[in-house]
Amino acid sequence: MALQKEIWVSSIVEKLFADDTFASRAQNHSAFSDGKKVHVPNAGALPAVTVDNTTYPVSHSERTDTDLNYDLHKYEIGPVRVGSIDDVQLSYDKRTSVLAGVRNALTEQVHTDLLTGWVAACSAAANKTVAATFGKAAVLAIKLAFDKKDIPQNGRCIILTPEAYNELLDELSDAEQFAFSASANSANGTVGKYLGFDFYMRSTIDTAASNKTTAFAWQQDCVSVALGNVDVIDNPRRVEYFGDIIGATVLAGGSYVRSDKAGIFKVTSA
Repeated sequence: MALQKEIWVSSIVEKLFADDTFASRAQNHSAFSDGKKVHVPNAGALPAVTVDNTTYPVSHSERTDTDLNYDLHKYEIGPVRVGSIDDVQLSYDKRTSVLAGVRNALTEQVHTDLLTGWVAACSAAANKTVAATFGKAAVLAIKLAFDKKDIPQNGRCIILTPEAYNELLDELSDAEQFAFSASANSANGTVGKYLGFDFYMRSTIDTAASNKTTAFAWQQDCVSVALGNVDVIDNPRRVEYFGDIIGATVLAGGSYVRSDKAGIFKVTSA
């Protein structure tokens, strides 16, 4: 029997990562990501408006502003060893693959925690609702909550689990489905638009132990993200490891930015 040649493909099938484009729809506090906390001053209550006042002098009041702040967290990944012999014996570039992998895994964890934190802020009754399935009624409930608080019409977003996305599509009429899909923008990460909301989809939107969240809605000026530069630590040709040592770290965080928590809303399953 003749000996047969084995063929090794010159590239490696990389790990899949969740879509993080939703984070571009938030106040960007990344310029302040080199400290421990980010402070977001919030304006206090304004005085009441008087009509046909006849009492003078008018008593004065003073506005008391508040400090909303949130912590930045240190994320680290690695170290990962890439043996020197791998450069010779493997058909693909393992070092480049590891470098990309640690960077992507780090940013995915940051964005997963960011979204979980946004969702956790929706603790008050005015910021949440329960729905057996995610459909038109749930979107209307979010729209009503935003409209009643004068949330700007532009920049409204909703992110769904895959299950909630399918439930919504199943409830839309054929014409609505067509309009929804036609408004999707793969470059921006949106999967559709409905009732003024840009829709996103992500495999995970809440990692809390009691997670029943199927959707989270926000207006882009009502949440923030602070993402520092990813510092890739690359120590090549370490003799004690007979290879390269690779890791990465970043400071990151995010929060709602209004003390009244207007402009955020979550939907949970029954």
